[in-house]
Amino acid sequence: MIYTDPRDWPVDPIGCSDDGALVYAAAGTGDDFELLAIDTATGEVRDREPGWHVSQTAIHGERIITTYLHELRAGTVGRPGFQVLGLPQENHIQRLTLSSDGQLLALGVARHVRIFDATTGKWIIDLGSHNAHINGLVFVDNDRRLVTSADDGTVALWNVASGQRLMDLYRGDESVSNLSLSPDGTTLAISLSAGSGDSRVVLVQLMPSAD
Repeated sequence: MIYTDPRDWPVDPIGCSDDGALVYAAAGTGDDFELLAIDTATGEVRDREPGWHVSQTAIHGERIITTYLHELRAGTVGRPGFQVLGLPQENHIQRLTLSSDGQLLALGVARHVRIFDATTGKWIIDLGSHNAHINGLVFVDNDRRLVTSADDGTVALWNVASGQRLMDLYRGDESVSNLSLSPDGTTLAISLSAGSGDSRVVLVQLMPSAD
């Protein structure tokens, strides 16, 4: 599938639906932006949401949550209009991710980690903070725990229900560039990069919680 915007706007893919039928992309230039849902089989645009500059995105099925600066919007492909969630934050939202069932929304707001109800936007709990800006979020252990990473080279494991910081999975001088979870949920890959341009991947085995 090849999609070329007829207006010659730059197009930036930002994710796929769970079934792989749609690819979501941000298209825009200057002050004009659109969020596109493109059919992967035909390359046709199934839905578009104009006027929204996408910074971060979380996807569950055909539900998509996007963020730009301090605000979030949520919508469903094929239904016109995005709902503005009542989650204005005092600082820019660095990262966001949805739980595997789409019920919980985790936000990295500057150095802080916050959990919300993904449907209603209701605040649930603050997990705590790192000493630098959050740059990665991954739900693990059937969404009972959350892994976070920050610009200070730390990767932490949290209990979602209690907000307790359980342990640091990694702490070093390198910058964490990415977090990836294996399909079976047992192995976390931590991508690290040093100032010299060198990079490496650390694998961490995740043990299921006792409760």
